[in-house]
Amino acid sequence: MVNPYAQRYTQVQTSTIGPEQLLLLLYEGAIRFLGQARAHLGEGRIGPGKTALSKAVAIVAELQNSMNFEAGWDGAEDLSHLYGHMLLELTRANVDDDPAPIDAVAELLSGLYGAWKQAIASVTDAPPAPEGAPDANGERAPFRVSA
Repeated sequence: MVNPYAQRYTQVQTSTIGPEQLLLLLYEGAIRFLGQARAHLGEGRIGPGKTALSKAVAIVAELQNSMNFEAGWDGAEDLSHLYGHMLLELTRANVDDDPAPIDAVAELLSGLYGAWKQAIASVTDAPPAPEGAPDANGERAPFRVSA
């Protein structure tokens, strides 16, 4: 059962923040749900794992579907293709019960989160987002840097 007070809080929060902060919240949610999916599936809790995975898929699909190609950003098409790749990988993880694609997509989303956070901070006076992306427990974790 959904807590109506929590639902109302979320509704007010998302209607009063800017699109930049909403973008970061979407990334945080997707990363958090992927962590939850990985943890649940790793412990054999298929139902909760698939539910968390489905939530992450919905967020990535929304990120892809809400892209504004008319805004004039040269990287929009490439980012859309990257989201499509993530969706395919998450579908593969769901069908094959393979955690490797979940980890790969979480890593991609974490990198994008950091890039968007930096880009937003460089062009707006938006308050800084919390450091790090959430981990599987919803805690903030520093970004991993790949060599």
